[in-house]
Amino acid sequence: MIAHTQSLSFQTLDGQPITVEATATKGLPGIVIVGMGNKAVQESVQRVRSALKHSDLPLPPRRYIVNLAPAELPKQGSHYDLAIAVALLAAASLLKTSEIENCFFLGEVSLDGHIRPTNGAAFLLHHLTEDRTRAIVGTGSSAPFTPETQKLYEAPHLRDVYRHLKGVALLDPCIAKPPSIVASDETSFESIIGQEQAKRALLIAIAGHHPILLVGPPGVGKTLLGQAAASLLPPLSPEDFITRLKIGALAQEPETSGRYRSPHPTITPQALIGSPRGIPGQISLAHKGVLFIDEIAEYPANTLEMLRQPIEQKGIWLGAGPSRQFMPADFWLVAACNPCRCGYYGDPEIPCRCTEWQRRRYLNKLSGPLLDRFSIVLILNRPQNGLKSRTKSLRKNQQKELKESVHLAVSRQNNRYNSCNSYNYNASISQLSLRCHSSALDLLERTRVMKHYSQRVYQHFIALARTIADLDGSHEIQVHHMAEALQLRNTLE
Repeated sequence: MIAHTQSLSFQTLDGQPITVEATATKGLPGIVIVGMGNKAVQESVQRVRSALKHSDLPLPPRRYIVNLAPAELPKQGSHYDLAIAVALLAAASLLKTSEIENCFFLGEVSLDGHIRPTNGAAFLLHHLTEDRTRAIVGTGSSAPFTPETQKLYEAPHLRDVYRHLKGVALLDPCIAKPPSIVASDETSFESIIGQEQAKRALLIAIAGHHPILLVGPPGVGKTLLGQAAASLLPPLSPEDFITRLKIGALAQEPETSGRYRSPHPTITPQALIGSPRGIPGQISLAHKGVLFIDEIAEYPANTLEMLRQPIEQKGIWLGAGPSRQFMPADFWLVAACNPCRCGYYGDPEIPCRCTEWQRRRYLNKLSGPLLDRFSIVLILNRPQNGLKSRTKSLRKNQQKELKESVHLAVSRQNNRYNSCNSYNYNASISQLSLRCHSSALDLLERTRVMKHYSQRVYQHFIALARTIADLDGSHEIQVHHMAEALQLRNTLE
């Protein structure tokens, strides 16, 4: 008799179904696993044998062969333990074929039979759409709330799995996780003194998903503004939440890592954009969140150039050949840098120590095509007023007001483009120019001729003006909306 159980491979975003086959033959007693399993899979022999013994389910002394199909696909991880254990029980005639069919098994078993939780429960939801399909995972493997979540069952021990399959004692459904990932240490805009122009620019950038570059001397609040930007992000949809859980599981990141990522300038290109083996990089871990590139001029130029394609395509292709897959990376880019190496070029109080050649060499790491991707380039200045006078100007409800403005602007964009994942930054120029006053377009055209802007920057200005109009509640882009958009792109010369 050949027993079949189902498990999943976590090497792709959708999860590859793996069939675990087991049979009992004559020969020296033992368990042999074939099917291109890595070291963790091969070591499951010892874990499963001990777990079955401590669960009062010892196998008859036979030679058992376990095959993980398809055999040409490499298998990694210890989550195949539960599927292997159930397949062995069926091969030993301790379970019937009808009792294990249409069921996925995921979880690592300990030596005493307890089942450890897995972070791959989100991968199962895509495969539980059929009526009779179900899945059993370890206790604590929380999953986002969907109709398929009711088909996930939690098992604390291998003995409980056996009783559930026999119908003696049924397991409880998996606990649904609310669709939100919130960092506990978010920085609020109310804690930032001054820089009202930068707060307004960040509000526009968040509402329309526009990349923004903040340039200014040390200590003006660039890093603090970037950290506070994550607090204004719109809530995640259930689909986006599931996608983020899958990306985090592929990268073996905790679910509570938040929607704010800030890599170090020494990061490697593979760690930033992703590995050819399908491991997500920082840009994918920042999916539907903030990717804050602090001190962007300190990054290697070739690493920065790799961001150009993902910014516009909302993802990146990883790998080659049959293993090639598209990894989502719909992040909102916030970058910050100093105006020169010493950081004080243009500062009214501290003189700059850099020569003109040193300053140009420092900023030349930001190529023209990369700067074209930024809709907003804002130069921050040191606040001139004293701390006491600027503290009095703080608004207590500023954070709440900004968040409500973002929510209303995003809702208008969703209604306009009939999609919850479409923003003004990614809209076509025909969609953006549909309701634009002629005087606003005339102002933009005159500025483009005078400043020699590229076609991409030209479209960025229309998208910015459209976002400003959405924040203003206007159906048409007026000339003052376009004028404000033009002021949000400073030159670095």
